[in-house]
Amino acid sequence: MLPELDRHIASHMDRASLACAARVSKLWYDIFSPVLWRHVSLKHLCEDDNYDDEFNFIPWIPSASSPPSLPSSCSSTWSSWSSSSSSPPKSPTSLSQGSSSSTGITALHNSKLSLVQRAFVHASRNKMLKGLVRHGHHIIELTATGITDQEMAVIRQCCTNLRVLELIGGRYSAENLTDLFTMCRDSIQTVRFRSCVLLKDIFQPLAHLSNLRDFELHGSFVGNTITSPYFFQQDLFPMLRACPLLRSVLIEQVYIIDQHVGQTFDVASSQTASGEGEGGGGGGGGDSPLTGSELVSSGSTSMLSVHLKAARSQPYVAVPSPSSSLRKFSLDCGDIPASVIMAFLATCPQLQELVLDWSRELCDFSLSQLYTKCPRLTKVSLSRCELITEVGLKILFKSYPNLVTVDLSHNELSDSVLEELARSCRWVQHLSLNHCRNVTDVGIQQLLLNLGSLTYLGLRFIPGLSCLMLDGFLTAGFAPVLASSLLAYTPSELSTYVPRQWACRDTLESLLLPDLVQPSRAMLEQYHHNLVMSEGLGSVEAVGVRESDAIVQKGLSLFTNLRTMVLGGNNMEMRVALSGLPSAHTLESLRITKLKRAMTIEDAEWLIETGFPKLQQLNIPQFGNPQVPEWIRMQQPGLLSTDK
Repeated sequence: MLPELDRHIASHMDRASLACAARVSKLWYDIFSPVLWRHVSLKHLCEDDNYDDEFNFIPWIPSASSPPSLPSSCSSTWSSWSSSSSSPPKSPTSLSQGSSSSTGITALHNSKLSLVQRAFVHASRNKMLKGLVRHGHHIIELTATGITDQEMAVIRQCCTNLRVLELIGGRYSAENLTDLFTMCRDSIQTVRFRSCVLLKDIFQPLAHLSNLRDFELHGSFVGNTITSPYFFQQDLFPMLRACPLLRSVLIEQVYIIDQHVGQTFDVASSQTASGEGEGGGGGGGGDSPLTGSELVSSGSTSMLSVHLKAARSQPYVAVPSPSSSLRKFSLDCGDIPASVIMAFLATCPQLQELVLDWSRELCDFSLSQLYTKCPRLTKVSLSRCELITEVGLKILFKSYPNLVTVDLSHNELSDSVLEELARSCRWVQHLSLNHCRNVTDVGIQQLLLNLGSLTYLGLRFIPGLSCLMLDGFLTAGFAPVLASSLLAYTPSELSTYVPRQWACRDTLESLLLPDLVQPSRAMLEQYHHNLVMSEGLGSVEAVGVRESDAIVQKGLSLFTNLRTMVLGGNNMEMRVALSGLPSAHTLESLRITKLKRAMTIEDAEWLIETGFPKLQQLNIPQFGNPQVPEWIRMQQPGLLSTDK
């Protein structure tokens, strides 16, 4: 076959299929092996680990009679041992009868590995590590879990074309990363650290990667004060200068080891003694950067806490840095001072995506200055920002009318914030309001009526939302995006009482609703009033509110392209509510949280056979009729998952 056709076929095969295909013959081995080795996961093995994987077709793996461990010192006798050791077992397939083993030994000796490294590879039981010697140049993406310095040295010598490196667990320092990054300085484009036990001075070797595009640091225990001003001034800014192609920096859920040191800031100690609030007033002293000349002896002070206290009371002045080409910045670390964050953002005028979740020091003033530093933002996430109020959010929406992604989860919001969002940011596509209190049905309707490009709307765990949020009569007769409370308007100000259609009826694909409750009294009064005026009846008592599941049914019937949905409520009949979807065949994922009554076999049969025959993922509560989950699993294995 043609090489182009071979690569096309291999690109559509999973790893298990590629491994099986490589065992068929030597020709197929040569075709599929390079594709199989492009994405590799390497794990450190202990002596008690029973290791086997789909790479057992590697022909030159030593036999079980090989020496079990690496000696403490190596000499020239090791080379003679490696050449005179018993030959490995032949491949069960037709891989070059007898020549495969010698080829593997030759590849090991012809590699750039030192004598100690060769002995280490020979003694190792890790088949994946052995395969690096022969196939390392094929590896593009490598995920390494808990590897040691010796294994890192083998990776450095064998993986010469590495582009994506992900290190999970383990301990890493500048010494064991510098050689690797220097060797692959032109090839590595993405570096990720996840759940590492120790990271020490890792930003110094990152400066060697001239072609670095993405850097991620997830949930790692670090041995330095990463949230201090020194982290930005001495680590992050130099990395931005050394890596001109860097586009994305993500630092989230990093656990801090607050070390105790023998030095601290004199100015911070004096401010702490006199009160943190008094030191933050006006004056020229507050604009000076934190320098080492301000350190004095103090035996039991925490460096991190002193840095944070000093930064809260004094504006942080960064070392002059050229403008970065960074496009995405995600910082999810908690108590980083707002002045430090803003000083960093001042160097990123090209920033398009900003994530500052858990930034408990961020305030409204920071949001008011954000546009002057990052005028090109289109994606913003400000989840769990305690000091941000409605004033700051409204300023943010007015400053960025072209926002397409907004995440305000776990914040205190009101309908006025949603009205401003609907008025200013008409192109929002992804909106998450999970766990946002004080939001009512009226505010949600403003979003549905005015955001014509909305594709994702997350409303999980919002107390107080009812079925009326899906009924257009609640806001019938009011102009789009009112500036004041809708319930304060008098009937004389209303022009018409015909409900408007949802602006996102053809675009919304994911709708994540909370557990809908009974409507509040104010919402019922407004709803009754609009029904009376629209139908020309004389009194509110003449109109009754329909059942909640019927209202949900009518509301869902307006959406034509839903693919993912979460639905639930104590007063909801599932079959009635879901039968309103006009394009049931498009729904791919459904999660049901609460229902008026427990599901029966008949309900489940209607759900997966009549209502949504093309459903790919279904989630239902664990409580209820135990026969229902069993019946669904028998009918369609792998479809169902349950919640406690």
